[in-house]
This record gives sequence, structure tokens and C-alpha cells, in this order.
Amino acid sequence: MTKIEHAATAGARRGASAALIRLVALAALVAATPASARGDLDWYRQNPEPVVQRTPVRDAALTLAPGEGVVSLAVSRLEPVAALALSGSGGRTRLALWDLRAPDRLAPLILPDPGPDGGISAVAFHPTKPLLYASVKVKDQWQLKELDLKTWRWTVPAVARSALPFNDLRVSPLPFTVMPGGDAHRLYFSIQLPGSGVGTGSVATTGHQYYRFYGPKALPVAARSSVAPLRDGEERALPFTDDVSARPVSLHPQGTRLVLQNGAGCWIELSHAADNWGPGEATTRLRQAFPRKLACGPGEGEFLPNGLGWIHWRPNEPGVTLSIGDATATLAGDLKFAAAPRLSADGTVLVGVTAAPAAPAAPVAPAGASQVLTLRARPVTIALADVVNAGLLTTDAELRLAARHDGLLTRESYEQMHLFYDVENYATNSIADDPAYPYLVTTDLFWELFSAAYENLFTVSEDETAIPAFTEAVRLLRARVADGTMAPGPLAEKVLLAAALMDPDDRSDAVRAAMADPEYQPRGSYQRSPLASRYFTAMRMLTFAKRRPGSTADEVGDPEASEAAEWARMPETVRAPLRRWVGCYLPFIAGTRGDTFFPVGASVPSYAKHPLTKKRLFPLSWGLDNEVLDRVVLHREREGRERVQRPLPSGLDIATVFGNALARSVLVGEFSKVANYQAQIDELSALYQAERASPALNDGLYNAWLQALAVQWASRAPIPGTRGPALWDAKRLQTGLASWATLRHATLLVNDKSGAEGGEGGPTFEYLVRRPPRGSVEPDPDTFLAIAGLFERAQGVLETVSVDWRSRPAQALRDGVRQTLVESRDLVREFARMARSVRDGTPLSDEDAIEIQAVGGSMEHPYLVFKSAQSKRASEKDPYGLSDPEPVAKVADVADNSVTGQTLLVGVGAVGGWQQVMPFNGLRQLSKGAIYSYRETVQPAPIDDRQWRTLEPKLPVPEWLRAYTAPAGTTASVPKPGR
Repeated sequence: MTKIEHAATAGARRGASAALIRLVALAALVAATPASARGDLDWYRQNPEPVVQRTPVRDAALTLAPGEGVVSLAVSRLEPVAALALSGSGGRTRLALWDLRAPDRLAPLILPDPGPDGGISAVAFHPTKPLLYASVKVKDQWQLKELDLKTWRWTVPAVARSALPFNDLRVSPLPFTVMPGGDAHRLYFSIQLPGSGVGTGSVATTGHQYYRFYGPKALPVAARSSVAPLRDGEERALPFTDDVSARPVSLHPQGTRLVLQNGAGCWIELSHAADNWGPGEATTRLRQAFPRKLACGPGEGEFLPNGLGWIHWRPNEPGVTLSIGDATATLAGDLKFAAAPRLSADGTVLVGVTAAPAAPAAPVAPAGASQVLTLRARPVTIALADVVNAGLLTTDAELRLAARHDGLLTRESYEQMHLFYDVENYATNSIADDPAYPYLVTTDLFWELFSAAYENLFTVSEDETAIPAFTEAVRLLRARVADGTMAPGPLAEKVLLAAALMDPDDRSDAVRAAMADPEYQPRGSYQRSPLASRYFTAMRMLTFAKRRPGSTADEVGDPEASEAAEWARMPETVRAPLRRWVGCYLPFIAGTRGDTFFPVGASVPSYAKHPLTKKRLFPLSWGLDNEVLDRVVLHREREGRERVQRPLPSGLDIATVFGNALARSVLVGEFSKVANYQAQIDELSALYQAERASPALNDGLYNAWLQALAVQWASRAPIPGTRGPALWDAKRLQTGLASWATLRHATLLVNDKSGAEGGEGGPTFEYLVRRPPRGSVEPDPDTFLAIAGLFERAQGVLETVSVDWRSRPAQALRDGVRQTLVESRDLVREFARMARSVRDGTPLSDEDAIEIQAVGGSMEHPYLVFKSAQSKRASEKDPYGLSDPEPVAKVADVADNSVTGQTLLVGVGAVGGWQQVMPFNGLRQLSKGAIYSYRETVQPAPIDDRQWRTLEPKLPVPEWLRAYTAPAGTTASVPKPGR
């Protein structure tokens, strides 16, 4: 399936939310790399990625011989080397290289041409290959020639010929779809026409498709082929032409802008839209880099190598003017350049020529020599100078954040993470006028994939075993009430209501009232079907009783003595379905805080410092996260160091105990204000470190998830090429907290809560040929491997979970999920390998680049398979079909306060974007990835996911994320209008 076909089918699937695709037909599908990836790989192999060598950041100066002048100057895009056409006595010119790694000498090039009467009028480097283009006079003819810098030989006889010199030589940053001859870069040049001004022409580096670009009349140029004129009736487009006298000045590094200057010194900016050059600004995602307010006048300029702005040189003025947006600054203000200087490829050094009067007594000075020129290399400071695609930062706010932190966070409009990774593949393509943003594969993407796998196993176990067993048990209990075996009282009333709830035909006022109660109202994935909604209310009512005002934590959910005695008298006929009901959940929960009325296989973990003294019906999960939330809030019955005067906990408490340094630093201010708070955090932190290898903290999938979060929160060295880890630290803290909120959301019904008691079309000419983007991977191999380990654990759960697989939908689901768990594990391991390479500075392969850019499609299939169990049901007879999954935003209530009536909600917000500067071929580039957003808030009562999606956008960004977050309305994608 090609990328376009994949996009069409994915779009159709997303648009048909009511249609269910049976999993039995999907179980055999395997996520595959799009067929178009083969073409990308061929491109990479035919066009190896150039690696840029950094420029030494130091002052350098080299004085030329008296009387020697600089005819043309160019700086390589690959090495810290300048090429110079130097004029000497008698009008002779020579070609020389100035290597800034050894700046105390010039390296002259001895070439067969020009001859004794020859000359050189212009030089320019190829942007991606070790080639130099020069305008060379051979006898009575000027030739554009290509020099191989490795062999010091001309590669072809001549690209083009002219009776007049080629000047202002520029090479396009990107190739074009030149025909004939195949894809090729273009040379742009000017020719001074006697008495007629200046004309601009262009020819491919292969010598094909020459045309006049600007100028009042035809230029005396011959090439291998020219653009043929249109015949009557033809609709083929011709290249842009204008009879204005103008010369080329600079091409934008992304290839879509060309600036010329006319005879009056006024500027002409052209845009390459789709297949041709034209005046005006095309619809684009690129920042406007050429300064709109630049007045006509003498001088010259060029686009910054990063595409963010422009430098402008004027004769007799100090330095050059740097313009980025409306801001300007002077660079190298202590120097007066004799001609327009050029920036190095990494934007850190300005290379130019200064002039000084010749010494009067210079014995070797030729007659008439009045100046001595000096080559200068001057370090300069430009925002994100070495970030090759910084021009994609379209707003000043983005630029400031990226310049300060080497990246930024945004809020996106996508409902699922994998959809974030579609926009570059489907909204742009290799021949579009817009550059594609390379992707950054994040751990968040695979946390979300694993959460879908966890929820799948959990939900299927619930649907196939727990709900039927619970339904059977409450029907048997209702019969005991009916025949008088169970005495009247609170338990009998709850049993009758639970039985009514599990009867789909019962729509009594009591059922409606129970399901509308904020504490028992269905939420999370239990809104997938009417039966699941009723089950949520019935199960929660029987096992998670409301806290009475003024009650203590030990009393929450505990029955009266008579109720406990009633459960103890239950016969085996009732206990058997109850054990099946409980047993279904044991692989998915941690230990329990208290004993149950009869043995069910759950035990109280060693870290539970305050276990419940009374027994309960269901072993509500009590993980170490519950223990942390419980110990850092006020309990009236606790004294001394255990008394923490704090009304509600925070998710930051969990991250701190599990070892996250940033979370702890955020809490430091509160430590000083709340007595015993830090002491409890320190005690819990020591407990976790001492017991992290114990069975109590490792048994079961819930504990495995928590342990993997500890890996996510562990300290890391900065991302290679960045100045510090601050942004990445904040991102990793948010990722872990959002994943933890997802875990609590998945186990909402069976997890205990802590409590506190304190307050295109038409004719065409040529397209730009864009290099396929080369993305990157978050350099955190340990976390990727931890997630892969979770998929491994999930495979074991699938084989042992208490599910009756005899139904055909369940069989299809089991077979599809079994295969998809293995594929997902292997996929995460692949990205762990890439993450290790990025961390260690090892280049990613071409195959890796293709896999990164296709990650959205690779994840979509397994994600939809896993999400099938949570999909809203068109019918209980046809479960587990593929349809639109619920948006990623979700919420869980994890703690409450019986005195204030408040509830702590933790949740995942909208999909976030992360733009991060990453290493790239010796320089750096911005890559973008999808991440979680985490929010927590205190509300009067629990809410469901739909209510959360209305509330969450109004919540403030956490303080520890605010410094890295772009203003509202900024997105990492910046999709083009109309696409």
C-alpha cells in the first residue's frame, strides 16, 4: 500500500465511526512499510547524505599580495573552505582555496584552463557534493565548468558557453526535475549586456534546459539543450521570464525563494510554487526571511544558512546588518568589508575581505596598487545558526523558545498520537513547494500503544469473564434476598439494586439515580456499552462505598459487623462466581490494602504501612503509587512524623518518590511550608530504592508499568547537540505523569483511592526535488526497552488470563492481539536500537530514516487492534470491531478529601507537540514528535472523559512546563491552508 493509498483508507476508516470491521478479518494483517519506501531508499542510496564539517570558531586573517583583488568569493556548504577568484597584475586571474582550519595560507589550484590570456569571473560551490563551479575564459570563449574537488579535474567539458563572462554565479540548494538528463541542480548567473543592462539566465548542472530568466533581451549563451518555445495550442508552462534588468543575489536554503537586484538596487523576491518561479509570496509554512522593509540602494545580501533571516552588506558601512523578522543587529561592526561577505555553512563565521591602503614604500607593489586586501574570518552569533530548518519556526514566540531551550512544546489538534505522524506524509510530498518536518519518534507514542494493549487485555477479561461472573453472583444474591436467606438491611438493599443494574431491561428510578450519582456515574472505558456502564455502577456500589462525612480512612468502604457476617455465611454456589469475578482482575492490579471476606489470591503488600483492619468484598488495588498518595496528606488519626497537614496529594509526589529530580525540585517550596511532608517523601523514596527489586514491587502488569515509569523518570544526559537537559527533563516528567494517569484510568474501577481528612493541476515546467526527510528518535533507549519489556509481560498475561475464549469474536481477538503484541514488542525494540544510536552519536541508516517517517502508519494498525475492545459497541452481539477510538484525552480520580468534598483528578490532555533540535549530518535540525500533555486539577466530584475534554483546555499549563510551552494556537505542524 502506498502512502497515498494508506492515507485514503485511514481517512475512510476515521470518517466511518459507526462502521465496525470484524477482527476475524483483520487478525492476519501485518503492519508493513509503505511500498513507496523502496523509492525513498533508492533516493538515499543514489544521493548520500552530505556531512557538514564544523567551522573553527576563531578570528583569522590572511593578507593578500599588494595589488591582488578578489573577483569572486564563495563559501562551501560542506567544509570550512572558501573559494576565491583572485585578480593580479596584467588582468590575470587565478583560483585559490582558503581553508579556515589552516588559515595562514592559500592553496592555489593549478588548472589546465584558463590559458595564457584566460580568466575566472565567478565561483560557486555545489550544496551537497564536493564540486566547484567556475566561469572560466578559454581562448575567446567563457565557459561554465564543474571542478571535482577530490581529483582537481574538470568533470565535463562545459555546462554552458558564452561570448561574455558569467557573473553572480549561484547554485540552487535543491535539484529540479530537469528533462532531459534527470534531476539536477540549477546554476543561476548574470551577464552584463553592453548598453542593455544585465540579464539573468539559468541552466541545469548537466547542461540541459537553459533559459533566460530576467533581462531585456536574449543572452549570448549556448548549452546542451534549451527550453523549447511553445507551439500553438500547447499548454506546457514556460519558466518565469521578465524583461527587467536584474541579477541573482541569493537562494533560500530550502530552495523556494530567490532574491534578485535590479539596476536601481531594488530587490525582487520570487517564490517557487509547485512547478515554477513567480512573483509574490506563495502559500508556505516557511518563515518570511527576506526583510520586507529593505530599501533600494547599493549593497548585497544573502539568506542565512538556517533560513531564518537575511544579512545585508552596504559599501562603506561597518559590518553587516542581520535581520530576523523585524529585529536587526550589526555583525562584525568593527570591520568594513570591501565586498559582500559570506557565512559559513554552520552560520558561525563570517568570511569576507577588508581593504587597507598599500604601504607607500612597498618594494614589490605593482604600479597603481593603492590597496592591500585581507581575507577575514570573524565569528558571529546568530540564533539557531546551525539548525538547517530553523526557518520552519514561523513565529517570534517559537523562535525565542527554541533559541533559549533548543526546542519547545506545543498543543496539537489531533485526537490520537499516531495521527500527528501523518501530516508530513500526506500534506506534503517530495515535489511540493513546502519542506517536510522530519519526525521525532518519542517514548510517548509507545506508552500510548502499550496502554491500549493493557486496556485491551483488561477489557476483554472483563467482558468475557468478570461481567458474566458478577452478573451470575448478583442474581444468586438476589434470590437469597427473595427467599429470606439474606436478612433485610443495607447489604440486601445494595444487592437488589446491583441485580437491577445488571438487568438491561430494568429502567427504574433507582437504577437511573444510581447511575447519575457522581461517585457511581460510569466513566472511563465503561461508556463503551450500556452493559459496561451498568456494571461500573453496580460493581462500584458494592465494593467502593462512599465515605461518610467525618469518617476515617480505615472506615472507607467497610461494612457493618452484620454485613461482614452475612458475607461470611455465603455458600460456595455464590463464592464460586465471585472468585471468578475477582480472579479476572488479579493480573492487572497491585496488592490490596486489606483482606477480603474469603480468599481470592490477593495479599497486602509489605509497603502498606496502614493496612485496613476490616475485610472487604473486592481486593481494590493498592500499588506503591496509592501508598505515596496516602502518606503525604492529612489523616486525623496519625500523629508525629506521619501527620502531614496537606488536603490532597499531587502526581508530582509519585514522580519524586520514583526518582525524578525535576519533580522533587518543584516540590521543594512546599516542603518548607508543610511539616513532615519532606520527611514522608524521603522515607518513601528510601523505601522504593530498597525494595524496588522485591516481589511486592514487581509482581503483575500494574507493578511492571510503575517500574517502567521509574526508568522514564530517571536522570539523563542532555540530548546530543543541546546545551542542557532542561526541556527534555520537563518533557520526560510530563510523559511519565501522563502515562501514570493512563494507568489509573485503565484501572479506574478496581483501584483504591487515597483519602485525606483535611481541608497541483494545469501546465507544468519543473518541480523542486526535495530530499526525503531524515527524522530522529528520542535518545532514551532504556525507556524504549522498558516498554518493550511490558509488551513481553503482556504476552504472558494473554496466555494466562482468566478468559473464556470459546466465542468466535474472542477467538479472533486473541489471535490478533497475540500476533500484534509480538509485532509491537519488536517495533519498540527497533526504535530502542535507533535511540541508542542517537544517544551515542552514531548515524542512523537510510532504512531507519524511512521507518521513522512511516512510524504513524506502523503504529496505526496495532493501535486500532488494541483499541478494538474499548470501541463503542453498535451491538453486544458484535463486539471488538474497529471503529474510531476515543480521543487520547482521559481522566481518573485518584484521591479525595472527605472534609472539603474535593477530588483530585489526574489526566491526559490533548496531544502535545515537541519540536526539538537534534543532531543532523554535522549540523542540527528541528524534528517534531507527538507527546502526552498532563494536567491535574481539584474538582468537587469525579467527571467522565467527555466532561474532561471540555474542562481540560481551560486548565493552566503546569508551572514547571510553562517556560517551554508555546502560546495557545501554536502547533508543531503548521499545516498549509487548503491541504
